[in-house]
Amino acid sequence: LFPTEPQAWNYRGVLSAALGDSADAVACYEKALALGGPDPDILANLGAIQASSGNTAAALATLDRVLLARPDDIRVLRQYVDCTRLGADDDVYKALVRLSGSDALSDPDRASVAYALGKVCDDMCRYGDAIRHFIAGGAARARSRATKAADEIALLDRIKEIFPRIDAEAVQGRGSESGKPIFVLGLPRSGTTLVEQILAGIDDVTAAGELPYLRNAVLRHADGRQGNRTLPSWEFLDPDRVPGAETFERIGRDYLAMIDALMQGSARVVDKQPMNDRYLGFAALAFPNATIIHCVRDLRDTCFSCISKNFEAEIAFTDTLEGMADYALAQRALMAFWEEMFPG
Repeated sequence: LFPTEPQAWNYRGVLSAALGDSADAVACYEKALALGGPDPDILANLGAIQASSGNTAAALATLDRVLLARPDDIRVLRQYVDCTRLGADDDVYKALVRLSGSDALSDPDRASVAYALGKVCDDMCRYGDAIRHFIAGGAARARSRATKAADEIALLDRIKEIFPRIDAEAVQGRGSESGKPIFVLGLPRSGTTLVEQILAGIDDVTAAGELPYLRNAVLRHADGRQGNRTLPSWEFLDPDRVPGAETFERIGRDYLAMIDALMQGSARVVDKQPMNDRYLGFAALAFPNATIIHCVRDLRDTCFSCISKNFEAEIAFTDTLEGMADYALAQRALMAFWEEMFPG
């Protein structure tokens, strides 16, 4: 509608990036810059999509242009660190050290700075400093969250209490016969992305990323809630609510409707949302012919990898070493429960 307006192209680029169309996003940002000049916000958006697309050299060059104008831009400093290895003499590292001493940072910004410093220290083999920064980042992130690791662990326990009370004979065979979904799940940083990439190399298989659709359908029909507005501490609080056959029919129907837009002519769709492990029982009954792949990695590697990442999503168990360890063990217990309920 506004072909000569730089911000119109910028907003289209943001939408394209959100929809996974990296090529169009890059083209839109470049068009915006050609029309309006080197706007730092648009350059930051371009650098972000270049980085996520694997074009690291171009991303660093673009982010350098932003930092010339805004050397303390935390979002850009964080992206820069994720793209390369730095040393103690690099200006980006010095900027992060300077910002870490500021009393004016919000908790999310403090978390971003701390995690970025942790990554740089890890690259420099200063492992003690790295873990201290990761712990500080988690503490800052935890202060801005609305949920705690204990809430997430309690949810796993509540879900396990539901399934022994379901009338197995009544729900048997009432789910969808579709075999389209391939659920790849497990703890974050356990290899779900790698497995998705391998599966995507198979003909007629579409990699859809981390979808919220299963949780949304489960909460809507089994708990009467909206997924995007529900914290873990609010889920499945009614001990007398037990899903029946119609619940699983509706979950299957809703989920299939939501993934149809992603099919792209493929016969199978990979949903690699790690948190689907919480709702695996619902998926098993709604889609008895679906493929479910549980990714398992050495818990020490998984936990450290989670602790070193700045998860902005509501994944509170990654904020502390204790919370991470407790949740990891609770998740293993949940998966053992699912294996007992649905062998094979």
